[in-house]
Amino acid sequence: MRLLICDADEQFCDAARRHFSGQEHVEVTHGRLEDLPGDVDCVVWPGNCQALPASRLDAALAALLGAATLEHARARILDEFGDDGCPIGTTFLLPTAASSRASQADSRPPPCAAFVAVFPRCREGPGLAMRGVLEAVARYNDAALAEASAAAAVQMAGGRPQRGGFP
Repeated sequence: MRLLICDADEQFCDAARRHFSGQEHVEVTHGRLEDLPGDVDCVVWPGNCQALPASRLDAALAALLGAATLEHARARILDEFGDDGCPIGTTFLLPTAASSRASQADSRPPPCAAFVAVFPRCREGPGLAMRGVLEAVARYNDAALAEASAAAAVQMAGGRPQRGGFP
């Protein structure tokens, strides 16, 4: 897995480059979300504990991934945590509305978003957010491996495997 960190703030990018120097699979890019390369599979959506649109970043991510992505996060938070919202660091992997749109090969929108609750800000927030994202990716990878193993077993038995969704 390759981690691509993209931000419009050059100072943030410089700090991220220093922090992740020596990390083989981490790339820091100064730029805009809309200019991400076409091979990005997932974008982290840092949001508030209720998944309510509240910032220009939310607007940019909704334009890139589809407003339904945030609505899906909101519905899941309401279902699992109620009106008070989720704890900081809670992360959900969600299919994006962009994943169903046809697009040019060079500018394929990412098919997945990792919504992570990072607001309201707190001292532990960044660490909890990073941990939440990494745990969500690990759960997804575990599920994908189990699905691939099951599909291989079904194929060996002469059946047809079914492709699952996001955990």
